[in-house]
Amino acid sequence: MLTDGNKLSITKKADAMKETIKKGSIPALIVSSFILATFSSIVELPCTAGFPIIYTNVLAAKSFESNITYYSYILLYNVVYIIPLLSIITIFAYTFKGKSISKKQMKIIKALGGLIMVALGLILLIRPELLMFA
Repeated sequence: MLTDGNKLSITKKADAMKETIKKGSIPALIVSSFILATFSSIVELPCTAGFPIIYTNVLAAKSFESNITYYSYILLYNVVYIIPLLSIITIFAYTFKGKSISKKQMKIIKALGGLIMVALGLILLIRPELLMFA
């Protein structure tokens, strides 16, 4: 959780980046974009790494007749994991159109995410075969 001191520091850095963007310094924009992408990836990693790690471990443990089958499973993973992610991002981008998210909206988003995780956990405990493809 972010403290008020951290929020202030991040806000100051974001304001500095806004000024850089307004001035139009391309090298500074590239560097700041790289830094922002790196830090957002570090923050998101614990939330999103579990499923890909499990999936790739299962693929690595299986032996397939051909590379086509293996790459088909990789393609399936991308379709199942990436397309919903792109859909969510598109919906959020269209819905909020540059508006900031309120605390109430953030609580709702977190609650929905939690409910989805609980539902998946219950499925894994009660009927894991529902999540099997083959």
